[in-house]
Amino acid sequence: MIAVELSQILINDRSDEQLIFLKEIDGDRQLRIVLRIFEALLIDRVLKGTENLRPLTHDLLIGTIHALDAELDKVIINEVHGQVFHAQLVLIKDGEEVFMDARPSDGITLALKSEVPLYVESSVFESSSEKGD
Repeated sequence: MIAVELSQILINDRSDEQLIFLKEIDGDRQLRIVLRIFEALLIDRVLKGTENLRPLTHDLLIGTIHALDAELDKVIINEVHGQVFHAQLVLIKDGEEVFMDARPSDGITLALKSEVPLYVESSVFESSSEKGD
């Protein structure tokens, strides 16, 4: 697995397809993921620390994880099929890892909000990465 960080988010309000870039922490490759406008705006709000009047879905999930005496340990972008990426949330419950499938946008949002590491499987990075500037 390769540790990554969110390096850039490009939002174009005239398009439903938005771009985020995950850059490997110990290198210069980056992974480009296409998101819909709502998911990109949500990630942008988390980055900016924008408070919401009511809990959003990621707030609900974080609360549910904690209510079940579990912790979000990390998020892994673990598969890609064509241009469709898949992710897993890795929870720790009673000292055991529990894996939950997730959309990458949800995983990234939860990782940012919970301040946990974000990883990309090596095979995904090798098949989909771009060289950074």
